[in-house]
This record gives sequence, structure tokens and C-alpha cells, in this order.
Amino acid sequence: MQWIIPYTKYLNDDWLKEENVIKKKNFIDYNIGYDLALIREVNPEIQYYFGIDTYEGGEDFNTGIVLGSDNRIYAYFKTKRSDIFDMVVGVCEMFNTKVNIEKNRGF
Repeated sequence: MQWIIPYTKYLNDDWLKEENVIKKKNFIDYNIGYDLALIREVNPEIQYYFGIDTYEGGEDFNTGIVLGSDNRIYAYFKTKRSDIFDMVVGVCEMFNTKVNIEKNRGF
């Protein structure tokens, strides 16, 4: 996520601390079709950043992560499905954020 906030390393060792990690059984919601995990409730006081790396074929995946300004992961997905547009729009609306898509040759 370094590329979202120029010249700033957004992720640091804090996001690996136990209080910032949540077990799958405690996720708010998990959509198997897209491997979309909604991990924490939306907090309107927090700024969110949504980054996506797109599928390029073969063993690659479409992946995305929503990070909060509190260094916690709020949602993520990992899928080979190509029909992710509506899901991505829904996540953007839910977290009131825009998405930054890293596009090489993929989707």
C-alpha cells in the first residue's frame, strides 16, 4: 500500500500485532464466491484505503484489501473471478472510499 500515500510507508510492524489480527471465525461476513471477507464494522471516523492487484491469468488472482487509518485490515478478497466490478463498487460504497487499481496486463 506504499503507492496509495506517496513517500509514506503505510503498513508497518503494528499491523501484525495480535490486537490488529482477527480470526476467520470472527469475521463479520465471508462471501465464498469472491473470497470476500468483511472483517470489521465501518467506522465513519476512520479514513479507508482500498487497493487492488488485478488478475493476469495462470496462477494469479484478483486481490484487494481495505486498510483503515488505524492500521487495521477491514476487508479483503482474493479470487480468480473476472466479474468483480459490482463487488468492488459495493466495497467502495460501504467504506466510503475510492479504489486504487494496480493494472499491468490483467483485468
